[in-house]
Amino acid sequence: RPQSVGMGNAIKFLKLQIANLPPTLPDHQAKQTLYSVIDTFIEQRIVFAGRVITELAVEKIVSGDVILLYARSAAVERILMSAKKEGKDFRVVVVDARPLFDGKVLLRHLVACGIHATYIHIH
Repeated sequence: RPQSVGMGNAIKFLKLQIANLPPTLPDHQAKQTLYSVIDTFIEQRIVFAGRVITELAVEKIVSGDVILLYARSAAVERILMSAKKEGKDFRVVVVDARPLFDGKVLLRHLVACGIHATYIHIH
């Protein structure tokens, strides 16, 4: 299966970090250095990016909106819950299908947070 752009970038970054390690560095120190670099990469390029995306998307939601979703996305779920915490009043229509029925999980989470949501199953 082809790699995503993000995965390719992460692999290139890690290869560069490995290439820049001094050849005389003991293995255990090299591993610790790489663990630290990987943790920093995840925090700065994945976690932080997710926070920024959430903040920007929440700004787009206004009270009275009806949002149509298919299945489930953790990022979209975070956005909707953040918008609700900010006091925005909106509705969500979750469209779902086989085989995973991920939309049911999303629906339960949204309703538990007080978001008005409707579920539609398609074949």
